[in-house]
Amino acid sequence: MPGDERVPAEVLDLVRLLCQADWTQLSLAAEITEFTDYQASERMEEARRPSWAPRRPAPPPPPAAESGEDDDDEESSGSWPVREMVHRLLVAPGGRFRLESHWGGEPASVKVSAGSGSGSGSGSARPEPGPIDPPCADLLCPAWLPARYRLELAGPAVVAGRHAHRVIATQRPVQQGRSRPRQSVPRPAHRGHQWPRDVTGRIDAAVDVELGILLRYELTYGGQVVRRHEVTSITIDPPQGADDQQFAAVPDDEDTSDATLFSGPGWERAKTAASAGAAALSFAIRHSPQRESPAGSRPDPQARPEASESEWPGEPVGQEVLSLLYEAGLRRSEFDAELRTWTDATAAATAFAGATRNTTMSGVRRLSDALSDRATAWQVREAIKVGLPSRYHIDYIDGGIKRRTCTTDAADGTQRWRVYADHVTVGPLAGLPTAIARLVDPSWLLDWQLTGGAPVSVGGRPGLAIHIAERFGAPGPGETEALENGSALRKVPAEAVIDAELGILLRLTLAQADQPSLRQTLSAVTVRERRDASAFAVVVPPGTRVVRGSGGLMDEIEVPAPVQTAVHLAGQAVTGVVRLGTFIDSLRTRRSGEPK
Repeated sequence: MPGDERVPAEVLDLVRLLCQADWTQLSLAAEITEFTDYQASERMEEARRPSWAPRRPAPPPPPAAESGEDDDDEESSGSWPVREMVHRLLVAPGGRFRLESHWGGEPASVKVSAGSGSGSGSGSARPEPGPIDPPCADLLCPAWLPARYRLELAGPAVVAGRHAHRVIATQRPVQQGRSRPRQSVPRPAHRGHQWPRDVTGRIDAAVDVELGILLRYELTYGGQVVRRHEVTSITIDPPQGADDQQFAAVPDDEDTSDATLFSGPGWERAKTAASAGAAALSFAIRHSPQRESPAGSRPDPQARPEASESEWPGEPVGQEVLSLLYEAGLRRSEFDAELRTWTDATAAATAFAGATRNTTMSGVRRLSDALSDRATAWQVREAIKVGLPSRYHIDYIDGGIKRRTCTTDAADGTQRWRVYADHVTVGPLAGLPTAIARLVDPSWLLDWQLTGGAPVSVGGRPGLAIHIAERFGAPGPGETEALENGSALRKVPAEAVIDAELGILLRLTLAQADQPSLRQTLSAVTVRERRDASAFAVVVPPGTRVVRGSGGLMDEIEVPAPVQTAVHLAGQAVTGVVRLGTFIDSLRTRRSGEPK
């Protein structure tokens, strides 16, 4: 590893074990305890929350508080500082499972899967068609650990009678700066929550030496436990796993919950607000300035590097690819390159149109029409210098769908500069822009299903081509068209080429609604020796106006003021529309714990 001691081989073996763990092939019965301290979690989040970001909403009160029981109890008062749960899990090959979750004296919440879908309910459950939603994903799908953290082996351990590797996970050195949503690192569908890559706490985990799953993990911050999941008992190949009735519970009586969830004054007010917000955003889009895409800004999205063998073999990637992805962001390497980013907004417009096809909200329909009318494709070129983990210098060259106001973005490891036509802002150090960070630290791809590894060449540099997909299946056509699902609106990685020396991504393609929507390519990559910090700093000419950067969100936004105002007013409402399924699911989950 240039400039660094190499990652120990035993850690790379652990990365492979975690990434190759497949819960759909397991047969086991386990009891799992879950502990969460929301006050400690709030302190941890507050430590990393930017000054402009809103505070996290308080968690909903526990079912006991909703039912009016134990009103004087601190845990039922709505503050809910601590939550403790017990899960009983049965898993059989083929993605079949039964998960019973207990909270205090409340009725069990049950979730089952027959392998082709899952359902949830109180006391019993009805499997529904769709992708498999893994139970206890933090434990059974452990690839998030190497995908987001630096790992250190801390010796052997025994948990619930199983031999395990004790692992300490800490913050990776490459940090992501603030970014626009379209540039954020994609998250696999089976992850029910977003694990922050720059979490300020520490994770102490135990990895089963044979199965690769986590038997325990504990997140601590400031010496206090924030979250702990632990397997307290486990049986491999339990006899009840052969009983199909365990995974096909008797359906509940006719469920009319949707009728109440999608009716009433509250629902009507929500629809009105969402429609008004969408209408405001459509107005902003139609009246924002737009110019023709620059010449040559429409590269063929199907163009691929020439491979020396079959490009996309169906076999999972080997140790070489996994090691490159994990190690890249841990290297103190430096390089210069030209970054080309090709974007096609028509893919997003098509996805939004499909997701909102059956809506009755006029504002949302107008927004869909506006997106389709103004959709186009364009390309941006930038010259970048990168000195991992925290130094960079980015010069805008040309391209883009609008005039670029910031022409240079740089950081020398201690502070950050942004250069404009009439002034320069100087502020505190910010992480790499996410659009670049996801290329230079591609460990996030370890949480996806990776196949291939054929040797290719990009810009004269040797690389390995991989295909990227969801680990546990993608939503079906009926779901991608549902407004409340929002899955068609997600950008997901589809293809990548990994530099065979540095481990960075030479090429990354993101798809939306099965269409290429964004492609990033690094060309003219030149590896450098370790340079002085001055190579990344900005020299401010005498007489140039210098503005102290606020570190606020508006520092990152380069759109006209009227558009900023419209986006501010409409963003939350439209986001609520396309992510309505998450809200509905949370209501159903809370109802599942209520006494009947």
